[in-house]
Amino acid sequence: MKFKIRISHYGFTLTELLVAMGISGIVMASTYSFYHSHQKSHVAQEQVVAMQQNLREAMY
Repeated sequence: MKFKIRISHYGFTLTELLVAMGISGIVMASTYSFYHSHQKSHVAQEQVVAMQQNLREAMY
């Protein structure tokens, strides 16, 4: 009778961890870039609205 030995390896290899960290770093960098550009656009829009409101008040 032959017995099969099952060897199960738990965990991740160093290469898998480095690849996962690299991909997550790229995703986080792109998310931050999107957030930063959106924030700049929002601030510029608020300034335009404030300027228009000031002009309206001056006209009246």
